[in-house]
Amino acid sequence: MMNIAQTLESQKIVNNRYPSDATIQSIYGSNVSPLQGKALYTLAFTTLNDSTWVLTATPIANTSQAGDGIICLNDQGQKFWAKGATDCALSASSSWTE
Repeated sequence: MMNIAQTLESQKIVNNRYPSDATIQSIYGSNVSPLQGKALYTLAFTTLNDSTWVLTATPIANTSQAGDGIICLNDQGQKFWAKGATDCALSASSSWTE
């Protein structure tokens, strides 16, 4: 997720906006993670406008990560993860730790 975020930030520096037509495949090369080996997460990327985005990783059923909860990151650096969560609850105080 951090590599994808870095790519998005680099594109904003060059173009003064996030790519509104980007897809997770065009940024990362796949919509699952990891790129090699058994896929554990389905990745999704949403641009809310030219200046904001949200990246999510949802555990894939019947994998070791199933039931672990959604992982989220946005353009402001806000992170969210909670065991078993299915929706993002991004805020200034949310994090990737329990």
